[in-house]
Amino acid sequence: MTARLDVVVRAQGISLSRSTRLLHLGKYDPTGFSDERGVAKAFATVHGPVTVHLARKSPEEIRVRAWADTDDGAAIVLGAAAGLCGTLDDPSTFLPLTPDLERRFSVQKGLRFLRVPWVFDALVQIVLQQRVRFVEAARAYRGIVNRHAKRAPGPFDLSVALSAKEWLTVPPHELSALSVDRKRIDTLRHAGRLARHVEKLAGTTDFAEARRVLALLPGIGPWTTECFLAQALGDPDAVPTGDVHLPRIVCTTLEPASKRLYDDARMLELLEPWRGQRGRVVRLLMSDEGKLRGI
Repeated sequence: MTARLDVVVRAQGISLSRSTRLLHLGKYDPTGFSDERGVAKAFATVHGPVTVHLARKSPEEIRVRAWADTDDGAAIVLGAAAGLCGTLDDPSTFLPLTPDLERRFSVQKGLRFLRVPWVFDALVQIVLQQRVRFVEAARAYRGIVNRHAKRAPGPFDLSVALSAKEWLTVPPHELSALSVDRKRIDTLRHAGRLARHVEKLAGTTDFAEARRVLALLPGIGPWTTECFLAQALGDPDAVPTGDVHLPRIVCTTLEPASKRLYDDARMLELLEPWRGQRGRVVRLLMSDEGKLRGI
């Protein structure tokens, strides 16, 4: 029998569509959706598979539903509900400082950083995006999930995101056939073997400790670490370095008249006035670009 949880979270002023943009790896992610029905995600827990669904109940409230094989599995969603709805992110201290950012912040006021309980799956999706186009990463993820995943509990036709143990059983040749290079394959396998350390980070706000833990994983560099902190842990100060597009976008937006070359060092220098909220600046800038799915 499937256990079901239904709670209501006070979330006035929060935009589900803007805040949940990074929860799925593409439009055809078999583990979730974001459409007129709301937002859903199916993921693995230590107590079995869980499906969570978020939908606007009223302008002030978001209804959170969960389906799981056990009460303990559904309870994980209860503990994560506030973070999933974005109510733990506080943008009230953010100071735009420039007219352009003030405009963007006003238009996107409902944007929040989320904290998700499926941190291992979030890491997998980010690793698959290392050094490749987003569509290639999404295709590889979709191919492996469709081949190996179980059907998720609940009323939606979803597949459960693979657990760490399940990723370790995926033959490397299947990933290679989906254009996943050897380096990313090795990184996924290292992450799977050390998944217990990653999974302990769910819900943490000790971002320094999270960076320390991720630094111990082979194949996880600054870009992956900072994307993970922003996407999975809700760190509003996370800024990925080593990205192809981000320095250009940040530098040319914050310093449009400058003829200086843009790079990571200059990007971080320009973002320094917003320390503590630098990731929020990045999200505000990137929302118009639509290029970096992990930011």
